[in-house]
Amino acid sequence: MDNRRLQMARNMRARQKRNSYTNSSARERFWGYPKEGDNGSSDCSSAVRLAIQRVTGFAIGSNTVGQVNNNMTLEWIEFANGRRYPTVALMPGDLLYFKGTDKSRPYMVGHVEMVDEDTAYLWGHGSGIGPRRIKLKDYCDSRYKAGKGLIGVKRVLLPGEAPSTPDKPSALGKRLLKRASPMMRGEDVRELQTLLLDVGFDCDGIDGYYGINTEDAVRAFQYAYRLLADGQYGPLTHAALMGALEAGDEDDAPDEVTVDEPRFITATGDVWIRTLPSTSGARSAVLREGSKLERAGEDTANWYGVLYNGKQRYVSRKYAKAEG
Repeated sequence: MDNRRLQMARNMRARQKRNSYTNSSARERFWGYPKEGDNGSSDCSSAVRLAIQRVTGFAIGSNTVGQVNNNMTLEWIEFANGRRYPTVALMPGDLLYFKGTDKSRPYMVGHVEMVDEDTAYLWGHGSGIGPRRIKLKDYCDSRYKAGKGLIGVKRVLLPGEAPSTPDKPSALGKRLLKRASPMMRGEDVRELQTLLLDVGFDCDGIDGYYGINTEDAVRAFQYAYRLLADGQYGPLTHAALMGALEAGDEDDAPDEVTVDEPRFITATGDVWIRTLPSTSGARSAVLREGSKLERAGEDTANWYGVLYNGKQRYVSRKYAKAEG
């Protein structure tokens, strides 16, 4: 095995629990600030990107969206297709991509982890202090149970290497797809079903056949995007779907599921849900006593990071408690 792959994982180890989580521009301070070796800042995608860039000299993508769309210096070696864990032989430096909550993102991607030298472990940086090392199966299991499971595994193409399986050009959009007898079928239908699921429209399986469930999903997508809802996948619907997939690529959402930590907060009294971890943050809503919210993003000494209506928000620790 190429030692450069080992070095990628060792770069993550070198910063173990040295960085505070942020998805602001400060996430570029992976190696320390104000000077290298100091404590720094990062998030999941910046950590793996900068650990890899120091070895290869190139950037793999500014965030998880850019990385899953990058098929030049990263290659897919496995799609999960509903499986909880990777089944391929992993190498140090391989990247595991997981679903988040943003349906506008390709594959709903929300988080990335790097495989350690010991391939039974992962390096990643979500909320709190990181990067941290965790058992691969435990982490995959936790995200699967939370509905934010594995999308697949990508591998860095080192300089001088060629992809093991060259990308095939997409056939989607090259012909009109519609329900007919006999049913239309093909890889373009399978790709359509996959992409519709990525943006939140379920075809009741990915089988490559343009049946009634696929027609219904296309019709629902067309209705949502104010197109003629005829259930036929033509040029206008194709353009709208490509636009939906390209949206939401500005920042990585803080979308970590932390193993062995409570996943929810419960209000111990009526409390404001705020946009910032401060009383200066705007008030989004009231969380009533006894109500729960899922934890997400970065906690502070006085505030819990929570997910409210799909957005990062904060609740005061004075009026809430963390629990499973």
